[in-house]
Amino acid sequence: MSNHFEGETGRWGTRLGVASNLINDNFKGKKVYDMGCGGKQLKLFLEDNLYCGLDTSDYGVEEEFIQVDFNNISTYPNIKDNNGLIVCLGLLEYIENVEEFLLFCSQSISYVICSYNVSDKDSLDKRKKLNWVNNYTLKEFKDLVQKFFIIENSFFLQKREYIFILNSKEN
Repeated sequence: MSNHFEGETGRWGTRLGVASNLINDNFKGKKVYDMGCGGKQLKLFLEDNLYCGLDTSDYGVEEEFIQVDFNNISTYPNIKDNNGLIVCLGLLEYIENVEEFLLFCSQSISYVICSYNVSDKDSLDKRKKLNWVNNYTLKEFKDLVQKFFIIENSFFLQKREYIFILNSKEN
């Protein structure tokens, strides 16, 4: 993995750096659907990718942006892009029905890069304080993901967080 990532610090820095390197090295030229994009930091580190941000809050529409409630499937956009890539970093912990979300992703696109903070080392109270609404161990999370995806690779980041590269069984 090359080092396309420099200068970002803070709690998202490592995750953002690993994800942007994976995208720039393995998914060059693909459209990136950044689910839970927030302030669209990922876009700053992409080299040759089209970009669409999706989030519950509207941070502006200077480029392609879709407002979505990730806990309401009726608000999910119609994405059918076998050449695109869904990226969801720091999002899955806030989704009430992760299985439904993963099914949507697997039917929409071929590849997903996602992060997840597993519960193996956390108490339920600690997760609730972070407003996380689900509680999967690493094994439980992998079992859930593998209903819809092949896990092509995974990377341990820090503490309890992993990044996964997923290939849809549907597409």
